[in-house]
This record gives sequence, structure tokens and C-alpha cells, in this order.
Amino acid sequence: MIEHRIFMNDDLRKKFGAVDESLSTALKGYSIGKDAKDRGLERSGQQKVSRLDEMVNEVERAIQKRLRCDEA
Repeated sequence: MIEHRIFMNDDLRKKFGAVDESLSTALKGYSIGKDAKDRGLERSGQQKVSRLDEMVNEVERAIQKRLRCDEA
């Protein structure tokens, strides 16, 4: 992302940033839960990761729009 950010508009930067932040939070929660043997926190992290699918789909749609894939 850092290497190609010069090609991104503000919308794409925000969408990528939101996915990055959510994934980081989910993985930290999972890791802390696993280390502390807190199954609730671990499960919460897993659930947050599984909910990232829609955010990633939004990023994909934004990239395709930016690349004008529908015109090809």
C-alpha cells in the first residue's frame, strides 16, 4: 500500500486505512486473548476478522471504479 499510495485518491486511502486499522485491532485482540487464555477476547478477534470481508469488498469496488474496469 505504501509503495502504491501515490496512485490512490483520498477515498481509496481512507478505505485501505479503515481495513488496516480494523485488522490490526482484531489481531491484537485475538493475540492478547490467546496469550491470556481469554476465550471471549480471542473469539471477538476472530469475529472481527471475519467481518472484514465487506470492507475488503468496498476497497475492491473502489479500485475497480478508479481503474474504470466497467469501461473495458
